[in-house]
Amino acid sequence: MKVTSKKIIGLFLCMLMLAMIPLAAGIDIAPDAEEETLQLGSTFMFGIITKPSLRNGGHSIVFRAVWLKYRTRGIGEIQSGTLRLFQKLTLPNDFMGFVGNHFVMARFSGALDV
Repeated sequence: MKVTSKKIIGLFLCMLMLAMIPLAAGIDIAPDAEEETLQLGSTFMFGIITKPSLRNGGHSIVFRAVWLKYRTRGIGEIQSGTLRLFQKLTLPNDFMGFVGNHFVMARFSGALDV
């Protein structure tokens, strides 16, 4: 079986066109990166959480709220409430306070979007 350069180039172009179908359809093929938005304000929270883990090279901390009381101060608004039933939270890792394996009492920068 003789393979010519035209066949190899044709196969390469077909593979390239198949790889570009998601781009033409407008699908984001990049890995899911956690979105970081600039938020002004601060959030104070205390309660019971699952074990926290660091993400995004240590810039974010992720945990689930078993029972968590929070108070968020943004620009011109104050919001407070309770999170429960293992809601997932991703917050910046520049907190002041204590974040342990099963307990949190800390102030985080940025407003909490619930």
